[in-house]
Amino acid sequence: MDKERRELLPLSERVENLKKLVERAYIFYTCWWLYEGAETRVELIEHMEEHSEFYRFDSHAHFCSMIIHCHSILDNSKHATNLKKIASEIGLKCNLTAIEVTHKKIKVIRDAAIGHRSANFSYLKAFEAANVTANEIENYILGCHHFISQICDLENVGVQPPALNHFPAQHLRALITGNWEHDDDWIASFFGKK
Repeated sequence: MDKERRELLPLSERVENLKKLVERAYIFYTCWWLYEGAETRVELIEHMEEHSEFYRFDSHAHFCSMIIHCHSILDNSKHATNLKKIASEIGLKCNLTAIEVTHKKIKVIRDAAIGHRSANFSYLKAFEAANVTANEIENYILGCHHFISQICDLENVGVQPPALNHFPAQHLRALITGNWEHDDDWIASFFGKK
């Protein structure tokens, strides 16, 4: 059998893969930004001092996971599940220009700093070359979410649209601060005890 002519997974399974990628990219983004965002970091910094090394590397782990998941959504590798390929396959007209621009920046970080350590770029130079902001990454994830949701809404796909889950970042905030009282509302609503 010719290895180059592999059969594709069923459409619903490939869309489910895209759905999981965007859901996880969003979770990793919200957890990373909880650590690094100016509006949230100031609230947490005092609580993180005791275990600062753990939190520093946890932030980095969320960042790396976010980049890898973001990159995978539009990965152009021959056998990769790819949003653009699936949209084209099902005839969904969508303008991916804005997210493709950000994808190229994410790809620089993924290729030169995270997926591989470049022999040409230092770690910091890879980030400088990418020149991507947290806001661009968030918009990339939300844009991918929008298009994947459109794909899921088609009758022949049979997949529930992706959900943007805020619970992991809320749990992380509560874990860091030790302040669960502020989270009673979302706990009650999650378990239907409101």
